Amino acid sequence: MSSIIYANGRVSAKINSLVGTERLNRMIETDSPEDAFKILSETGFGGDLSAGVVCFEKSLSYELAQLDSFIRDVCPSENLKRFLLYKNDFHNAEALIKCKFLKTDEKSLLVQDGIFRAAEMKERIFSDDYKCFPLNMALALAECDEKFVSGSADGVFVNNAMEKAYFADLYETAKKQPLLLKLYKAKADCANIQIALRCRDYKAAEKFFVKNGVICENELKVLCVESFDVIREKFRFSEYKEIVGLAVDAAERGKPFSYFEKAADDFPLKILLEKKYSSEGYLPFATYCYYKLAEIKNVRIILVGLLNGESKTAIKNRLRLTYEG
Repeated sequence: MSSIIYANGRVSAKINSLVGTERLNRMIETDSPEDAFKILSETGFGGDLSAGVVCFEKSLSYELAQLDSFIRDVCPSENLKRFLLYKNDFHNAEALIKCKFLKTDEKSLLVQDGIFRAAEMKERIFSDDYKCFPLNMALALAECDEKFVSGSADGVFVNNAMEKAYFADLYETAKKQPLLLKLYKAKADCANIQIALRCRDYKAAEKFFVKNGVICENELKVLCVESFDVIREKFRFSEYKEIVGLAVDAAERGKPFSYFEKAADDFPLKILLEKKYSSEGYLPFATYCYYKLAEIKNVRIILVGLLNGESKTAIKNRLRLTYEG
């Protein structure tokens, strides 16, 4: 594990290589997806871009793999490393436990390695050896084993079991770290808001309720059963006023939750940027990582939008908060 001084020094050098707002806007204003893709070469984004825009997903995967490798090698805090990479591990664990019993190939289902190498995870999951995994992941995998053996497992059960385990282990990682705990609570609360306003069914939402956030089960019930006007009033003074409002607007109109999802993605960076000019602890390292994740999402939004002929305004409205340069 690197020292905080070394890690923050590395991100200080790397942050200026981010694509940034100015280049993202230039990409949107180009005449073609191919021209937008060329702009990425100014920063070296995506490694070898010779295959062209049709293979842009490979470039995005390359950037994600590079970021995850950087976090594994340089992150100055074991807890922060886990917080940033556990999602990959839980995704891969879910894919592998399904493939184990369904006898399907896992290669197309796996994402970049997290804390654990995917090959190691496969070996252990296929041999029922969960000792090295985080506690809640191990318990969820064992529970899935039992359900598959009894013939009562399905995709919804496995997804729910692994999602609950993910949040439980994420909380254990974050609970003694003030900054991580704040990020965890935002992540948990946004998940609960989305669950409640998508299904508008308290009994159904209760099964997926994420614990240890700011939003309690009583507030989950409000989101599920009260009128939209009542919900807006109940959250009028909440730090989630804007996010709840966007989710309510989508639910009320039967529209996609795209604006809510943008606000939810932006929330962690807004938390980190409250101390934008602080070099306290691992804050600079965490901020860089979230900027990089936002950059990758924004490049995808722009290229998919241009390839699909979306308007420039529509693309700009979907961009995540990003590094301004």
